Amino acid sequence: SNQCLQVVPDLRNHQALELLNHGVKVTINSDDPAYFGGYINQNYLELSNALNLSSFDLYQLIKNSLDAK
Repeated sequence: SNQCLQVVPDLRNHQALELLNHGVKVTINSDDPAYFGGYINQNYLELSNALNLSSFDLYQLIKNSLDAK
């Protein structure tokens, strides 16, 4: 995995699932993928694998992205 910014050094410690479970509208995004290498599909895959996300968790993340304004 390409973790250029290292904001969270180990994705297994990311708080996305905890926040999602508490009703926070978490979204997965990419930021300047040509520079950082973090394309959105890879970001979903990396986080899903690290947090062992369920299909419902992934559905909710996608839904949140569509609902975000």
